[in-house]
Amino acid sequence: MARSLATFQDDTDKVSSAAFSPDGRRVLVASDDKVARLWPVLPADVPLPKWWGDFLVWLGGKRIAPDGQIETLSGDELRQLEARLRPHMNEDTDYARLLRWRFASAEERPVDPYGTITQQEAADLIIRPDMNQYETRHAYELDPWHPLIHLALAGFKEDPIRADFLRRYSLDRLPNDARIRQRAAEFLRKQGKEDLAREVEVRGH
Repeated sequence: MARSLATFQDDTDKVSSAAFSPDGRRVLVASDDKVARLWPVLPADVPLPKWWGDFLVWLGGKRIAPDGQIETLSGDELRQLEARLRPHMNEDTDYARLLRWRFASAEERPVDPYGTITQQEAADLIIRPDMNQYETRHAYELDPWHPLIHLALAGFKEDPIRADFLRRYSLDRLPNDARIRQRAAEFLRKQGKEDLAREVEVRGH
């Protein structure tokens, strides 16, 4: 007899399909808003660690006050919670793996707790001139400091002033890397900015 093991809650549209990974540690869900999300699956037959409640409070940054109201934790309170949680990072459980994953820096954090590809690497794979708006938003969520992400966002701005600001912001931050500059020129040509594309290529030589 089938039974529910977990309920996934997010600000997405209706989930249209789902697929589990062979090891059962991930589930990929696709929703009607044309977005796919990969979720880690924690074991259903293992008791929650005692520190799990603190982790959820730290993750959300909020708690229920004695009067029943939702209150936001201060910076000091969040730091105290983090200090209490960090000693549990090296425990040999899937819950501790999730804790390690969440505490990892943005540069080192994998896309999911069981993966090896970092969020930076995943964003770089997604970012290309023909990416759609959903892919652009996802790449931004993965790596908001990627040198090309604001250039990609500019292509979806109806306000030309806002689009030009994002382009200039991105170009001012471009590293002296010929490959990145060539990719930036491709974005600019896609957006009809041939003069800027040539300028970027000249500066890269």
